[in-house]
Amino acid sequence: RRLARGVPMFTSVWVDALVQAGRLTPFQAAEINTQRGEQLHAGPYVLFRKLPGLGYADVYEASHVETGSVRRLAVFTVSDDRAEETARRLEGLVAASVSLPREGIAPMETAGHDGTRLWAACDAPCGSSAAEWMIRHGRFPADAVLEIARRMMPGLIALEKAGLCHGDLRAATLLLTGGGVGKIPGAWLPFPGLRAAVRPREGYAHADLPPEAFDGLAPERVRDGTPPDVPGEIFACGCLWWHLLTGRDPLPGGDALTKLQAAQQAAVADPQPLAPEAPETLLKAIRLCTQALPEKRPHGMAELASILGPATREGDMALRRLLTSRLDRTSRRYPFVGRRAIGRRWKIGLAVAAACLLMVFVVIRLHGFARRDRDATAVLSNNANDTSNLASVPAQKQTTTQNRVARQNRAATVRERSSVATAPSRSRLGFSEKSRLGSSEESKRPPITRPSNLSELSTGVSPLILAADDPMGISPVARLPLTAGQRVQGPSGKRATLNVAAEGLSIDVPGVVFENIDFVRPSFSARADSTAPPALLVLRASGVELRGCTFRSADPSIDAVRWIHPSAGGDTALSLPSGRVTIDRCIFRNVAAAVDCRARGAVAVRFSNVLHLGAGPLVRLVRLPSPDEPTILVMDQTTLRDGGSLVQCNGQPSGSVGKLSIETSRCVFAPRPGQPLVVLAGKSPSDAVLNRIVWTGQGSLVTPGCPIAGLLNPSGELRELPEDALAIDGLVRSEVDFAGDAAGRISNSAAVHWLAPLKSDASPGIHAANLPE
Repeated sequence: RRLARGVPMFTSVWVDALVQAGRLTPFQAAEINTQRGEQLHAGPYVLFRKLPGLGYADVYEASHVETGSVRRLAVFTVSDDRAEETARRLEGLVAASVSLPREGIAPMETAGHDGTRLWAACDAPCGSSAAEWMIRHGRFPADAVLEIARRMMPGLIALEKAGLCHGDLRAATLLLTGGGVGKIPGAWLPFPGLRAAVRPREGYAHADLPPEAFDGLAPERVRDGTPPDVPGEIFACGCLWWHLLTGRDPLPGGDALTKLQAAQQAAVADPQPLAPEAPETLLKAIRLCTQALPEKRPHGMAELASILGPATREGDMALRRLLTSRLDRTSRRYPFVGRRAIGRRWKIGLAVAAACLLMVFVVIRLHGFARRDRDATAVLSNNANDTSNLASVPAQKQTTTQNRVARQNRAATVRERSSVATAPSRSRLGFSEKSRLGSSEESKRPPITRPSNLSELSTGVSPLILAADDPMGISPVARLPLTAGQRVQGPSGKRATLNVAAEGLSIDVPGVVFENIDFVRPSFSARADSTAPPALLVLRASGVELRGCTFRSADPSIDAVRWIHPSAGGDTALSLPSGRVTIDRCIFRNVAAAVDCRARGAVAVRFSNVLHLGAGPLVRLVRLPSPDEPTILVMDQTTLRDGGSLVQCNGQPSGSVGKLSIETSRCVFAPRPGQPLVVLAGKSPSDAVLNRIVWTGQGSLVTPGCPIAGLLNPSGELRELPEDALAIDGLVRSEVDFAGDAAGRISNSAAVHWLAPLKSDASPGIHAANLPE
């Protein structure tokens, strides 16, 4: 009644009253108010607090209905055909975990399922994950990382002896406890074996998790899709300790595909430059664990433990000080009555602290008043006793001022000397050592060579500068002297022109960046390959970046970029290749396809502020991807005008079809009349094939009358598919008015008027001011 105050007793009023009475937690109240109260019950447990998830499962703190014991609960949902099989694996995992010790690990205690909703419970160490700790405090001290590594070993050795693997070693799953519940501060690994039971295989065919969920994934698991094993577990240990030691992920990536690509390459750098204070024992263990080949890693957890050595008292004290002083030690194990008591204690403590601060403030002020009165009394007394020396008062003030200046100069000198004394420790962070070495030592030091620009600084490779009047801009060019990661650009503030040879400009090294280059082919020269028209740029590497470039050909049947990876006779017979093409602020005129993608494996093509005025599609795929070869196409502020389709697939794999992801944002699609956005070649595709094309995004426009999907028969006839053949999100039909004719200036292709309501006031399509004219 107090909460309602005359308002009818709605359910939300009762829920709020129960929260204030300590009978419900805020999380439970939020779930009940959103009509999800039934989800708070999982088997014999009631969920009362949500914890950071695992990526493949949600994690909660839950209490047992009968015993009141608090457990950490993982809840996840699987498909109908996998529910029974996954439940059986969980039951087997619980049975195998009974004999596991509770030292550094929190084994699975119970598991169950309710249809397709499964849950698993383990002990609930009270603490924060290492990932959360680094967000608040930065990287770990080296001695603490070594102690954490040593404390992980007994539990991992016990898992290996039991024939199990944790399968999910990363910073987000390593719990750091600050004590309590009869446990000393330490590191804990909850849910050992859970991910292996839920997701026994990882790889490009299973790129459905957040990128951080793939931290520490061994390269052989990505390549072969094998279940977790001890060598993969050792690789994950090395990546985890590398992460804690440096504060960054050894396998970077902003999305799942990039993360999997980095995991497959397994190019883990030496951590010593980022953590020079790390002991050699830890550095040696990390270097051995992160080897790309499994046979070069330690042969078992026992061998890895011998490399790390036994725990020491110094390491234990360092970790105890670190966790006890910085972890939140407020008990969270008893969420109901206990929380009210904790809240009252905090209120009382805050009131006492405020009173103490007030008393200290009053004492300081009184002391200041008394001192000021004493000084004033002393001045009056001196003046009364020596009235004849009133003229000398200014001199006394002057003397006092001179003394004060002298004291300040002496203090500045001391500070300067102390800064010189501490220069060696600061030099490790990049400060100058000139004050410590002196002029004689400085003269002996070799000169420092600085990179001439940012490109050389980031890649270590000098850029290739093409002058505006360079002969390569006049004579046909088939190859350039390139190295991996090199930047090709015009002179400062100018553009350069490349007259491409008949067979196209061949790029055989990865990571090359072309910036402000005009690729042209002005004449109908003879084709080197009679079976297929050549392309302006022939890419035989894992990726390339095109920034501020234009592509123009006198022959409209020539593609702009042809991506062939791996090339014939490549070295990827046993591994799944992957790559990425990034196209930013580019223009395609009078060409066929902007990108003719013949690459195999997991590939991604990204367009940003791109104008395509060619006759062919924006992207042509040689076929729809296979299950282990996901393809991602991302378009942002891209305009397709008076040309071909957005995506054209010339075939289908012999077996099942993988996922083709298309993501569009603030784009304008206005192909020529009757041209579908997506063209599939071959026989009529089944629903299973069409369902593997996932189109997402927001704020993109397509002109009325443009078919969504079409079928290209072997005879070359194009037939329109039903409107609902593809499920598309974020695409709206609308009339679009452009600034002018497509054959004119680039600014003519900017959208100036449309009818569909959009979430943003910004114009969809290209931003002409940032494109080369």
